This record gives sequence, C-alpha cells and structure tokens, in this order.
Amino acid sequence: MPAYMTLLIFAAALVFGLWLPWYLKKQKQQWRKGMDALQDRYRWIIEDIKLPAFGIASSRFTVRDAADRWRVESRFLSGTNISGSTAGQQVEFRTSYSKAEGGTLVIGPPMPKVDLGFMSSMMGMLVVKFLAKVSGLPEADLNGLRMIETTAPLSVLATPGAEHWVKPEVMVSACETWTVKYPGEKMHPILILGGGELRVRLRQGLRDPEQIEAFVLLCLGVKKAVGEGES
Repeated sequence: MPAYMTLLIFAAALVFGLWLPWYLKKQKQQWRKGMDALQDRYRWIIEDIKLPAFGIASSRFTVRDAADRWRVESRFLSGTNISGSTAGQQVEFRTSYSKAEGGTLVIGPPMPKVDLGFMSSMMGMLVVKFLAKVSGLPEADLNGLRMIETTAPLSVLATPGAEHWVKPEVMVSACETWTVKYPGEKMHPILILGGGELRVRLRQGLRDPEQIEAFVLLCLGVKKAVGEGES
C-alpha cells in the first residue's frame, strides 16, 4: 500500500476517533434537554434515567405523575423469545384498574387464530409462550384465555367474561394516530387488563423524547377511553 494511503487512513481514523465522543456527548445532551422539557411542560416526574454508552437507541427511564397513579417504564428483557433471538427492550404503561379482577383481557396486533386450549399442538404452545412474553403473565395463567371473534383489525384474547371489559374498537380509535406515525408490529400497543391493573405495552424501546411524549399521551388517552376503572 502506498505511504500516502496509509497516511490518509490514519488521518481518517484519528478524525473519527475525535469526532465520535463529541457527537455522542452532544446526543446525550440533546436527549437530556428534551426530557427536561417534557418534565417542565407536563409536570411529569422523570427518573431512573440511564443513558447508554453509544447513541440513545437503548435509553432507559421511568416517567410518572406526581401522585404516582401511573407510570411508564422502559426496561431490558433477558432470555430469549420464541424465535430464539435475544430479547430486547420494552416500554410499559401501568395504572390501577379495579374492574380488571378475576380475569384477563389482552388486545393487540392481529395473530393467527389458534385454539389455545389445544396445548398439545406446536402452534398452541408457541402462541401461549408468545402471550406469556407479551403479557408478562405466567403460562399457567393463560390456559383460560380464548380468542374472541371481532371485526376490528386486532386480536382479542380473554378469559370467560373478561371479553366485555373493553370493546376492541376503543383501542382502534385510541391508537389510530400512533399506528400511522409509528408502524410495525413491535410498535403496536398491546392492552393488558388483569390483576387489578391496566397496562399498555410496546415490544420496542423508544428512542427520543418525542416518541416518549407521544406514548405517554397515547396511554393516558387509552386509560380515559376505557374508563378509570377505579371505585
């Protein structure tokens, strides 16, 4: 290799090595500034912030209201998913919902119609494992779930009686703007009612303050749309 080529490569590596730390520091400062702006605008409490070493794609955080009536958490998942790949991040909104007792209701993106009671089938076991990962519920608690017929472009799974808690059309309406702006299965909100809680989950990390703001407002809209559920 000619000497001038070696010199050019060395110079490029040096410039990149000097530029990268400056760029990452600037990204973090912008991210922090954006989160501070959200806190000031909505009076949300933003805490447990962990900025990664590289970029902002896997930032972790907790957002909650001052009274801690609801919270949004971004966290990493360990283990593997049903496709065998390492699990990544998820973001989840949680609030109390007294109506969601004695049953479970899951409303999410479309999935193949499967008889979940037929546990001996490979497809049935895969779907149950998928639902356990999505809902955070033990597989044993999913045995009573059944797929509910609906004309909405969503999947509805419920234990007997829980299918009447929320109409799937409520989720279609509440999530319409979000799903247009942020398409993709992992970015599709999943509503989970059960154990006295209302949860809205994404199987995807959120990158920037604009996305985080949009998700929190979406979840508060879902909470309002389905009713407070508190006695």
